Amino acid sequence: MLQILFSVSGAVVCAGWTIDNAGAKYMMMNKGDYGKQDMAFIITTMAGSWILIFCNFVPISLLVTLEMVKFFQGGFMDMDVDMFDD
Repeated sequence: MLQILFSVSGAVVCAGWTIDNAGAKYMMMNKGDYGKQDMAFIITTMAGSWILIFCNFVPISLLVTLEMVKFFQGGFMDMDVDMFDD
């Protein structure tokens, strides 16, 4: 859900910025190209790009969570008196 939320919000901001700055010379695009398209179409196409950008967001967070679980489980095993062998 966070990935979708971040992707849609990024697409909305990116579409607004692109439409506002389409006439800048460094963008090398014609402002008329974006003025003719529907804002919903631009947001939809940019949301797809943002989903691809954030596709590593979930696996990285899962790896961090997995390492935290291993760390705490190791601490619990270290404190467990029943696991000690003379």
